[in-house]
Amino acid sequence: MNLKFIQKITIEEYDGNLTDYQNNLKLYERLNKELKGLDRVFLKILKNDIKELELKNDNAYYLGRYYDLQKEESNHRRYK
Repeated sequence: MNLKFIQKITIEEYDGNLTDYQNNLKLYERLNKELKGLDRVFLKILKNDIKELELKNDNAYYLGRYYDLQKEESNHRRYK
């Protein structure tokens, strides 16, 4: 695997204003166009990282929503 090439592309594509998830998606799109042969194995690794970040984002969203609902319910009970 040409790790120097992958690292070069990773540095070029990184944007400090984006989340890890957004940066990984951007990197995946670029590497999907550029990588050939065995180097494409890195795409599978990156895709797994993206899936993990999606799960974390989903869990954080639902956990946050759960706490919001709990707070609303608590406020509602207080005003009865």
